[in-house]
Amino acid sequence: MMGKSEERSLHVVVAENLTANEKIIITVYEPDPMKWEPGFLRKRTR
Repeated sequence: MMGKSEERSLHVVVAENLTANEKIIITVYEPDPMKWEPGFLRKRTR
């Protein structure tokens, strides 16, 4: 998942437990602009 906190873009890695109908946050990180395309939706290929 991707979200924003004020002006910061954040990526949230989530696991889903369908049996218990719950979502579990694994980690949250601020994507590195040098490794991601503008908008932070895709990693740069080079």
